[in-house]
Formats: sequence, structure tokens, C-alpha cells
Amino acid sequence: MNKKTMMFALSAVLMGGVFNAVPVFASKNLSVVAQTNEKDEFSHGHHHQHRMSREHLEEKAKTLGINPEGKEMEELAKQVREEWLKKKAKELGIKTEGKNSETISKEIREAIIKKKAESLGIKTEGKTGKELFQEVRKHIVKKKAAELGITTDGKDTDTLAKEIRTKEVTDEAKLLGITTEGKSLDKLSEEVRETKLNKVAKELGIKTEGKDYHTLMREVIDGQVKKDAKELGIKTDGKDTRELVKEVQKIKIQKTATELGLNIEGKTTEELFEEIMTKHRDRAEELNLFPFQKKDEFFWGNKKDHHHHFYK
Repeated sequence: MNKKTMMFALSAVLMGGVFNAVPVFASKNLSVVAQTNEKDEFSHGHHHQHRMSREHLEEKAKTLGINPEGKEMEELAKQVREEWLKKKAKELGIKTEGKNSETISKEIREAIIKKKAESLGIKTEGKTGKELFQEVRKHIVKKKAAELGITTDGKDTDTLAKEIRTKEVTDEAKLLGITTEGKSLDKLSEEVRETKLNKVAKELGIKTEGKDYHTLMREVIDGQVKKDAKELGIKTDGKDTRELVKEVQKIKIQKTATELGLNIEGKTTEELFEEIMTKHRDRAEELNLFPFQKKDEFFWGNKKDHHHHFYK
């Protein structure tokens, strides 16, 4: 999920889309800063429409107060994108009158990265959004490198980012008992992913022999969702995975919000999740609440590192 917005990732989770692409999603991490990327959630035209089904798009439309009936996919996607941008702009205090979607999208990205820069103590005056993004990335990468014991002297951000990724993948491989000698980083990453999947499958009592990665992933997802549903007292009879995902996520997110003392009344699951991730992330992580619990790591990625996309 290369540099998608947090909202896109969130809507994918809530609508079940995450379970169509867990191998990608599980290797990335959600962060409000991800919204500073080159494209926003709904700017991918036909390519994005193929990834988001009609059902998913209609659900997103309804959460934004749009009636999807009688509308073609392209038209509906455009309306959803426009409304999402207006909603996000309003939250950030950005005026939208007389501005087209591209302008609004650009201002949203700049506002978000500016807020992140300020939170890191970076001076923002007179700097472009691109300049601030690079400074934020540099700050985060250097901090992460220091945490991993990687020397930073004389190294540019890209070099450090590569060293961080290499160390993280190598360390994880060693923990899983995977030999690292003579293997490329991509090959090692693939082995780590497959080993973790097989480990989870065995824990769920799923046979792995003779199954390719995607088949096994689907079975693991179905098994894990049903297991979570039963633990939460959700009836599973007659429900498909997508339905169960929604119910599981709703309960888990509401529980996290309640633990954090948030007002959940009148808020959608998506709104609550965004509030948690953007305003209360550190506290939720400190309290080991969903989605930061270790048992959620395989599906939600390594939540301890919510700036993973900066290391690419």
C-alpha cells in the first residue's frame, strides 16, 4: 500500500478491502502523515475503481451523505472524492469555496505536513510543503536509525532509510529462524512474510501443505475473523467475512475509544478510528489497545512504527 492516505487504508479495513490485500497492508502502517502523499484517497480514477468494488464505493458514499442510486462508478467515485475532500478540509479549517478538488487536495496535504512538522519542532515559515515533507522524513528516519543503533554521520536520508529497512527485515528473519546469508532484501522480506503467514495458519489449525500464498492468506483471514467474532460474542452463522469484519472492527474500535474516554455517540466507526489514530495514538499504544495489541500485528502491521512509509 505504497503511500496511500490513512483514510483510504481505514475505509479499506472497515469495508473488508484490507482482507483482499493483507500482504500489502500488513507490511505498511497507518499514519495521518501519509495523507501528505502525491494523491489523495479518491484520485486514482479507473485504477482505483477497479480496486474498490461497487459495494465498497456505495458504502463510502452513504457515510458522506451521497445517494449512490442510478450513478455510474466513475460519477460516484468523483462525488465521493469531492465530498471527502470538503469534509477533510473543513476539519483542517481550509476554505473550499471557489476551489477545485486538486487545489483542495494540495492544501490538505500541506496543512497536514505542516502540523506534523510543528509537532516535531521544525520551523515551517517560508517553506513549501515539499520542503517540509523532506525535513519531516529526515527527522523521523534519523530518529528511527538511532533507535536501531545505526550510525547517521555522513549518510543521507535515502541511505539511512535503506539501512533501517534492511536491519528490520534481517532482525525479524533471525527471530523467525530464517537464514539471511546470500539473500536479497526482497527475497528475505518474502520469506519473512510467508513464514509469519504459516505460523498464524498453524495457530488457527489451518493446514498449509500444497496451498499457495494467496489461498492460504484467504483461509487465515476467514479463520482469524471468525475467531475474533466468537470471542466478541458476535454470531457468525450465515455471515460472510466482509460482514464479520465490519462487526468485529466496530466493537474493537468502540472499545478502544471508550478506554480512551472518547465520546462515541453519533460517530461512525470510521470517524472514531480516525480520531484515535490522529489524536490519541500514543495513548492507545501505551495502553496496548486495538489496533496496537501484539495479536493484531499480523493484520494491522507493526504499529510501533507508524512512519514506515518514510523508510521507502
